[in-house]
Amino acid sequence: MARRPDRSDRALGIRASRCVAAKTLDLPGPNAAHAQDYQPTPPEILDDMMVDLDVAFERYAFVDLGAGKGRVLCLAEAWPFAGIIGVELSPALVREAEENLAAYRGRIVQADAATFALPATPLVLFLYNPFGAPVVRAVLDNLERSLETNPRDVRLLYFEPVHDAVLRERWWIEPEQAAPRWTRYRARLM
Repeated sequence: MARRPDRSDRALGIRASRCVAAKTLDLPGPNAAHAQDYQPTPPEILDDMMVDLDVAFERYAFVDLGAGKGRVLCLAEAWPFAGIIGVELSPALVREAEENLAAYRGRIVQADAATFALPATPLVLFLYNPFGAPVVRAVLDNLERSLETNPRDVRLLYFEPVHDAVLRERWWIEPEQAAPRWTRYRARLM
């Protein structure tokens, strides 16, 4: 059996392991009340979610909504995405992500995921429960407007999909694959 490559923080040259309580962060804006604690994504999860994703990676942008300290952005470097972007509300977590991303091509943006201008390319969106259901709805409203303006393929990778029911409210989002701890969806208005 082949061994998985080492994706630990040590191997990646980053520091993203410590959890951070949302109440300890200085979060701006009206959606701050819906922020969840920062928890690092286990390194093997992204591999599991991506291994059989049938897309031309070089045409897709990878966007982590609620990117925290940037671990998933570093892990996404294993695939030849056109671009890798993290969106994070917390200025303190953005600073930590910037340090972690220093040796990587991904970038982090301090912004509210509900209003972030999504890239016009096909997308792979990643979420690990960064915010509550009201913000998930706002993110989906934002995505729907983006798809109306620029129809394209979008895949949503949702680790620990606590708000799965919110995604299933949308006719244009359909589950594509599921495992015990994650669901991958396809979103398109076409």
